[in-house]
Order: sequence, then C-alpha cells, then structure tokens
Amino acid sequence: MKTVFAIFILTTTGLCANPLTIEDKFSWDKVYLELEYTSPQKLSLWIINDNKLTHKLRYKTAFRINGIVLRPKKSKIYRQIILPAQQRILVEELKLRTYTSYIKAYLRVHRKKTLETQRQIDSRKNKVVITEEMCPPNGSAYPQTRAERNSRLDRRIWQRRQNQRQQRTNRNKTK
Repeated sequence: MKTVFAIFILTTTGLCANPLTIEDKFSWDKVYLELEYTSPQKLSLWIINDNKLTHKLRYKTAFRINGIVLRPKKSKIYRQIILPAQQRILVEELKLRTYTSYIKAYLRVHRKKTLETQRQIDSRKNKVVITEEMCPPNGSAYPQTRAERNSRLDRRIWQRRQNQRQQRTNRNKTK
C-alpha cells in the first residue's frame, strides 16, 4: 500500500511540475517603471521587464504600465519599444531646465494634479526631493495657470474682497 501511494505521488508531482515551470505568456504584472535622478537637470524613466520573454510594444498615442499612462511627444508615427527579457530599457530622459518643467515631469509620471513642497519621488536607488528652495518666488509649490498669472478679472475679485474686509473692520471699529 505504501509503495502504491509513493508511486502515485511521484507520478502526479512529475506530471504537474512541467506545466508550472514553463512560462509561455507575457505578464504585465512583471513590468515596472523606475525613475532615476541622473543629474540635477535630468530625470530618466526606465521600464523594467522581469518576464522571461522578450516583448515588442508598438504604440502611437499612449500606453499604460501599472496604472501610469505614458504619452510620446506629439508624433504621427508609431513608436516601437522592445522590452528585452529580464532587463531594463530607457524610455526617455526628461530635461529639467526650470521649476515648471520639473513639476510637469513629476505630474506626467505620477498622474498627480497637485504637488506639495516636500513631495518625494521614490525609485529603487535614488530619491528626488522637492524642497522649498526650488519653489518659485511667490512661495507656492503649485504651478500657476495662465489665468492666475495675467487675469484682470482675478485682480479685480481680489481687490473687491480686500475692500469688503476693510469695510467690515471699519464698521466693527465704529460700533
């Protein structure tokens, strides 16, 4: 009885071991993004493929990796990326000449709408930290929109609110 049971176990493990060890499908769960801060003005974006298979990726407008959408610069041609098996490949280098380009690069990679002063970009090796010294002169860590920069309407609304506050304080003083 013991020998029959042992032979049964050996045959079932031998039959089941083959299909489990062979990886014949490409899985996007094993593809990761990595940010590397190579110099003060350069941020590199890498794709890491941990699959045992090479994969060709062909896209025109955008492609998504782990919930992050990457879009090429406005081009009418298809781009092709070959993801080698168990390697990493450089997708693009973001040049950070100004503070606004730094914010745009961060928002593009992380899909965030706002940015705090002490926000950190964590990668496997390096860290990029936005400190208060990097902030623009107005002290805000949020990129200004065109309407905020040169809108007369915004200035009028601000001036009206200031006048209303001044009138309230004057009324309270006279009472």
